[in-house]
Amino acid sequence: MMTMILSETNCYDIQAVNVMLICLHIFNYVTMILAFLKVNDVFFFPAMKGYRLTNLGYDYLALNQFFKSEQLESLGTMIGAGKESDVYIAAAGARCGRSSDGSEGLLFDFPNEGDSVVVKFHRLGRTSFRKVKEKRDYHQHRSSCSWLYLDRLASRREFVMMQSLRSNGIAVPIPYTHNRNAVVMSYIADSLPLYRILPSILNSNESAFARSLYYQAKNILERIASLGLVHGDLNEFNLMVSDLDPKENTEISNPKLVLIDFPQMISRDHKLANT
Repeated sequence: MMTMILSETNCYDIQAVNVMLICLHIFNYVTMILAFLKVNDVFFFPAMKGYRLTNLGYDYLALNQFFKSEQLESLGTMIGAGKESDVYIAAAGARCGRSSDGSEGLLFDFPNEGDSVVVKFHRLGRTSFRKVKEKRDYHQHRSSCSWLYLDRLASRREFVMMQSLRSNGIAVPIPYTHNRNAVVMSYIADSLPLYRILPSILNSNESAFARSLYYQAKNILERIASLGLVHGDLNEFNLMVSDLDPKENTEISNPKLVLIDFPQMISRDHKLANT
């Protein structure tokens, strides 16, 4: 009887040791992965014990989803960086703009596989939370909030806003899809930001070009107002002039003003609409 008890005890001890060895192996493997992620700036190690996802890690998660769903084929170089976003050129995937149920993007043209598109990563963390709280309403009046979560809300808001503006005839990029903090939209070829247009062009032909842009900008604001919205921050940095001569910034074939950024757009009934 005593021999049987000792035998069973040894069996249990061996099982316990095996479980501990497996747990130790898993722990070492996870530690090795986290160390690799830390070296590549995907995770941040705060003073307290634990891990926090970085902006770069959040970008990777969004890109992984874009590639898995064939929204994107590849990511290219950065073509713009602002106070609240980074913008990259990319190649469209086979299903860019199409959702799994076929319901997304029905109002707009789809890009062909390999066509140039734009990926915009929101970076609200570059500004203070106080400024975001003053000028944005999608934080739901929270006293504190994760920057990554605010980036996600900003991405969703921009995508929905672009769909609405585009379907109402306002010149904005075509919204294809969004995930986490990233929005995929159409690439505006042969274009420049308004602030980079040479004064000599604006003043040419008795300022005919400048007048054309003025009336287009006025029309954009009027159309936005007709939807019950206020842009809040219209300036030369969030307007693109398309159909420029691709070789020289000296000729305009058919100038068209395109609105590319509207993070502070709010309802006319909003308390900040008149400020």
